[in-house]
Amino acid sequence: MRSSFASAVRRAFTLVELLVVIAIIGILVALLLPAIQAAREAARRTECQNHLKQIGLALQTYHDTQKAFPMGRDRTNQKSVSWSFRLLPQIEESAIYSAFDKNEQVDATVNERAMRTPIEVYACPSRRAAAANRNFDNNDDPPTPEMVGVASLGDYAANAGVRISTGMQNVNPNDDTITSDAVDTTVAGPIFLASRSMRAGVHSA
Repeated sequence: MRSSFASAVRRAFTLVELLVVIAIIGILVALLLPAIQAAREAARRTECQNHLKQIGLALQTYHDTQKAFPMGRDRTNQKSVSWSFRLLPQIEESAIYSAFDKNEQVDATVNERAMRTPIEVYACPSRRAAAANRNFDNNDDPPTPEMVGVASLGDYAANAGVRISTGMQNVNPNDDTITSDAVDTTVAGPIFLASRSMRAGVHSA
């Protein structure tokens, strides 16, 4: 009986042994965690690059059918849309594209689906997930409460050129007229405000 009791005592872990095991497990986790995080970030970067590839292919498809790149923005008022919206049919989001009512402002209730639906392709996973948490533009005025944190975000930008004001010359904010003169094509990128109409020498619709 004493031998059995002594054997049971020898098989049990002491507190020191238990703490050593926990410490070893903690060290192993600490060593593995950076590797796991690096693998996850690598996967996110790959997905981000895949999004860029999809956008590039969409731009090429758009150019093949329209014979021009989409405009950075087609107008300067609150009914205008950007190049990313015009690419929606090319990234298999035709339903969202068709939901837009161009006679209403982008923040209008009727345009809720078109302007407030998160688009996965336009979000870089390394930065954030696709969401509708951006503010609508209120013509340079502070956004109203209804415009705050409800617009779909985008992490990618088009190449407008080397000047921040490319395409903004001779824009009359009162009648939203865009003219094709005074755009220096030597410094302009392929996509800027009314770029298609300006390169064609016509007014935007």
